[in-house]
Amino acid sequence: QLACGEDVWADLPVELRRAQLTHMADLLDELYPTFRLFLYDGRKGFSAPYTIFGPLRAAIYMGGVYVVISAVEQIRRLVQHFDGLIRIADVTPDRARDHVASLLENVR
Repeated sequence: QLACGEDVWADLPVELRRAQLTHMADLLDELYPTFRLFLYDGRKGFSAPYTIFGPLRAAIYMGGVYVVISAVEQIRRLVQHFDGLIRIADVTPDRARDHVASLLENVR
């Protein structure tokens, strides 16, 4: 949607969308393998945004508010959920830069 200027990006000029994608591709190239981006098809799996801060704390974003969890079993479940998302990734970190760069072909 960003590349095509659809939805929330409909009013963002082509030049800015192209610059954003170029910047993302450059960062992915520069920061790999320290920064790893996995992209998955949201039709294969769903996830609300969350962050796991080690084995004792996690936070789930609920739209304007975070729910902080410190129960070990629930954190373990979130870790398992995250692992499941990684397993269904269509784009793995070694291909993320090329994938983002390929989106530049769709900028219009």
